Amino acid sequence: AMGLISYGFVVRGLSHRHEIKLSELVEVTLPDKTKVRRGHTSVDSHHRHSIDIGLDGKGRTSVEMGHWHDVQIVGEGAGAKVVVGPPQGNLIARAPIFGKLQILGKDGNASEGINVGNEWTYRGYIEGGTPGTQTKAAAIWTFEGVTREKFPEKKYPDGLPLELTLRVFRSYKGDIERGVLGEIVLRNPDNPAKRSGPILFESKEFVADRHEIPWKLNSQAGGAAGTGQIDLFDDLVSNGKLQVEVRCVEPAQYFGVATADCYLRPNDDTFEVNFFKGYLSIWLQMVLVTSFGVAFSTFLSGPVAMMATISAVVLGFFGDEIRNVASRKIEGGGPLESLIRLVTQQNVQVDLEMNSVLVAILKGIDFVLLWIMQAGTHVLPDYNQFNTSAFVADGYSIMGSVIAQQLTMAAVYTLAVAVVGYFFLKTREIAA
Repeated sequence: AMGLISYGFVVRGLSHRHEIKLSELVEVTLPDKTKVRRGHTSVDSHHRHSIDIGLDGKGRTSVEMGHWHDVQIVGEGAGAKVVVGPPQGNLIARAPIFGKLQILGKDGNASEGINVGNEWTYRGYIEGGTPGTQTKAAAIWTFEGVTREKFPEKKYPDGLPLELTLRVFRSYKGDIERGVLGEIVLRNPDNPAKRSGPILFESKEFVADRHEIPWKLNSQAGGAAGTGQIDLFDDLVSNGKLQVEVRCVEPAQYFGVATADCYLRPNDDTFEVNFFKGYLSIWLQMVLVTSFGVAFSTFLSGPVAMMATISAVVLGFFGDEIRNVASRKIEGGGPLESLIRLVTQQNVQVDLEMNSVLVAILKGIDFVLLWIMQAGTHVLPDYNQFNTSAFVADGYSIMGSVIAQQLTMAAVYTLAVAVVGYFFLKTREIAA
């Protein structure tokens, strides 16, 4: 019931409409000599889109906040108007195919990437520059299972579906309204000399930047592009393996890359099914909490069983933090020492201003309490492993292996707790 109600709120909250005034569109000529009408939508739901409408009266808005709209001019003369369709691309469940990432430094050797000062080291950064001269830095993903059966040309007439979610670090501002230029090169993993010509692109941050890689590509021989045509499957795929090389073209700019920042996107799963999987994970959390509550109630009174259940939930959600406190990775001491420091407002980096004997007793008690808490974190389930809401919110399908792992963990814990609770309850009946 809660899942159905929240699904209604999700759909209702994402639904919105933009307006475009036909009189505000300006006719411009693109670099390929194509003429379009360009403009912007009205502001709705705290955003707006840019729009190019072709001479046929049809177009599509830019991607903002993870979605876009189809646009069409209907009517003629004074009665003509622009109709904006509903948002698309929000309620999706991507089922990506990930590859293995290798980062090359500017000298062409394997590297972990440049650290640009971010505390989160999830991404390594590659330096921009003209390939082969200023830098050889690149990010190379190796994909497996790239076959004609999985990617038939009839189903994907525009080419191999590839998406990028790169990050950009600018050492100088430049033109802040446009992205940093990069290039994509496809190459044969068994024969790196067989490579496609560079496919230029403009980086887009915080959105999935989709590219359709043509089935027929320009080859790159001796560093020069356009020396002939090559077939993606016949020339670049070897035993189902394909390498995708991404470089940053602009000098002194950087691309941040991680394994999941480049993937193939053959098909999408159904959003409603993915939404159900997310709620299934939450339901499994509830089953575990209920199981522990029932087990505690077999040998504890009601209020004490409730406190024990709450403690089990806290230990299950914050196990990493508790283990870090016990191992002194986080300063501040155990429960009693932390309480005294909070009340007396003493800094965690200075010694307690108390009698040395009391401090020794206090730390001894904290040691025992932390040991018990740390042991509990290893015994109790890690509830964070049952949180898959980020998959649903970011538009990625929850993998079946994740659901299977969660179901197995929940079944094992529930069965073990049920057996323990049964024996405690049986013992009480015999004693009575």
